[in-house]
Amino acid sequence: MRRALALAALVGLLATAAASAPAANGLQQSAVAQATAPSVVAYRGLGAWVDIYDKGEWLHPLDVVHQLVSHHVRTLYLEVPFVPGTSTIQHPAGVTAFVRLCHQSGLRIVGWYLPTFLDVHMAIARSLAIVHFRNGTVGFDSFAMDIESNAVANPAVRSARVVSIGKSLRTAVGARYPLGAVIPAPEGMVLSPSYWPGFPFAGIAQSYDAFVVMGYYTYHGFGYYPARQYTRDNILLLQAATGNPNEPIHVIGGLAAKSGAGQVQGFVSALQDCGAVGGSLYDLATTGPSLWPPLAGVPH
Repeated sequence: MRRALALAALVGLLATAAASAPAANGLQQSAVAQATAPSVVAYRGLGAWVDIYDKGEWLHPLDVVHQLVSHHVRTLYLEVPFVPGTSTIQHPAGVTAFVRLCHQSGLRIVGWYLPTFLDVHMAIARSLAIVHFRNGTVGFDSFAMDIESNAVANPAVRSARVVSIGKSLRTAVGARYPLGAVIPAPEGMVLSPSYWPGFPFAGIAQSYDAFVVMGYYTYHGFGYYPARQYTRDNILLLQAATGNPNEPIHVIGGLAAKSGAGQVQGFVSALQDCGAVGGSLYDLATTGPSLWPPLAGVPH
């Protein structure tokens, strides 16, 4: 009951704040903005994740892409490794193989990276290394920054750096390049308010085109209904926080290794009901055969 009241109060507060924000200058300006906005197609539909610890996947990128195609996955989210202490991409041959094979197979590929925000210049340099990475003339379809590290102890300083980095990236990549923000679960931050008080939803929305929510229902109960409710809470909170009911939202539903088919069905149902543009589980290596059939219902 206490959790439900806290959630309702926060949704109301965020909605009030959004409603009091300055309105856009009419329908004409809105139409122009939509016409010039970056495409978020890379975040639509069913996704799959490969991180820097998935040694088997890095050794066999062709097998990975065949698996993705067989399960009708639309986008691969690939964590890009870096040489420690530098902005030089580590294992560029492997990155090249994933980019090339995904595009040859009609898949989209998003490169992502987890900064600590301790070094702002390094965060920007590594992000741009992913943006500018090329296999011939073809690179990633988008870059997504994983915004979750609390290595910067002061949450206000952390938030300021996140927003500043986003603005710098937007300036560097231009208005048409799609940027994604991988963020902690809004509902998770309600339940753990000391983790990141004042999380800068609105500031992030100014620079990034799509939110990718780490809405891990596997930490919040078992079965269809808990997974569905937790996913709905995260989407509704984020829509309220940004003041945009049409905010492009892709939800990572949970840890695949701890998910059952019923949980995935509940997760997918919430995506369908709340207008999410896509969804996925974390990660590809641990997604068992029983989870692919319900994942086929992810909106696209």
